[in-house]
Amino acid sequence: DLGGGFAINGGATVVSDYRFRGISQTDERFAVQGTLSLSHSSGFYATVWGSSIDDYVAGGSDQEIDLVAGWRRTYGNTTVDVGVLYYYYPGSSSIVPGYNSDFVEPYASLAHVFGPVTAKVTAAYAPSQAALSIGAGSEDNFYLAGDVSAALGSGFTASAHLGHSFGPSYLTIGVEYTDWNVGLA
Repeated sequence: DLGGGFAINGGATVVSDYRFRGISQTDERFAVQGTLSLSHSSGFYATVWGSSIDDYVAGGSDQEIDLVAGWRRTYGNTTVDVGVLYYYYPGSSSIVPGYNSDFVEPYASLAHVFGPVTAKVTAAYAPSQAALSIGAGSEDNFYLAGDVSAALGSGFTASAHLGHSFGPSYLTIGVEYTDWNVGLA
């Protein structure tokens, strides 16, 4: 707690494979990730998140840095979260000079707690940007996802995710697709 309603937190992790919407960003190898967030009691927040990636993802960059600004507020058992995310890939023009793989994606989510179960729906829209182009130059992307998690007791939590990427863009490797996962922690 920094006082004046401000708080800062962060963390670091190592994962066996960094997947973004079901697609490996590390060629199915491990990634080192870190995050730092500044939040205010009004609900506004800013986050910097980073991960190592494979250079095929972003035209030669070996890192992804996400810059996030948003507002999150809880009303009873319901949490609303809206913001914008900027995906930054330093050095992404090393393979193709002048190529910029960075892009912006506004998002919104709504989560509700039902006793030990939390359900969440998320929508993210990346408008047409050069980084999303697969040749036509006008591709955009819409991602819709649902998540459910449940506390099972004794410290265990079950989770499930289902998402769909709409629109043929670089994010979907040119075709729409559905990603999913289930987990136990």
